[in-house]
Amino acid sequence: MNPWNKRYTFRLQAHDEDLCDFLENLPTNKRSQVIRNMLRFAYDHSVEMQKQNELLLRILGMVEELAEGQKRIMERLERIAAPALNTITTESRKQTGTNQAMRESVMAFLNLFGQE
Repeated sequence: MNPWNKRYTFRLQAHDEDLCDFLENLPTNKRSQVIRNMLRFAYDHSVEMQKQNELLLRILGMVEELAEGQKRIMERLERIAAPALNTITTESRKQTGTNQAMRESVMAFLNLFGQE
């Protein structure tokens, strides 16, 4: 059967008073077209919302993958950087100790001349 020959009927319910008023205020020869247009709009909107929800779920999945990838990269960087930071800290302490020893030696040398 062709869709343009198919007829559907429906009944309004008690809580549809606003729809009843709306339809009653339309010209009789326009009601069918208005209902069809409203149904088409609702259907298209529903399909579009479903597509958007699917896209949103895909985007959320991608964001989760990116966050997991970033976490793995940060863990790798920490493993790589930890020994380097320990080396830098150790070298810095050695350098500080060397500087302190030099400073003390210079002060002792200067004190020799200052005592005279």
